[in-house]
Amino acid sequence: MLVLPILLPAWRFFQTVEASPRIEWSGEWSGGQGWQPLCQPPARLSVARMIGSLFWNPQRNDALFMVSCAERLDARPADHSVAEIRARVRRAAGGAATALQFRVVFVWEADGTPAREVTYLSDPFPP
Repeated sequence: MLVLPILLPAWRFFQTVEASPRIEWSGEWSGGQGWQPLCQPPARLSVARMIGSLFWNPQRNDALFMVSCAERLDARPADHSVAEIRARVRRAAGGAATALQFRVVFVWEADGTPAREVTYLSDPFPP
């Protein structure tokens, strides 16, 4: 009986739905690609993979950690959050860039229209 609240969570878990932070990164290399999302979810998942992700999903856990780092950067910038995001950006770039940079973008919907605001822009850093 004590497990029931875990399996069937309350629908009123979130009091309000607010802007959602996204992390985008860019690098300087020949034929640069501009800003791209850091933690891109897969376009499609098979049923077996969806069921498996209920028990083992390290990519999604890491993406949620990046969201919390982005929220911390918006509230109160800290070296730890910057270092964690930089490490993920370096991994995503794969050593191909000469300089890397990331930004935190908050995305929300205003009157049915998507809106975006850049709240943090990092200094360029080496790969």
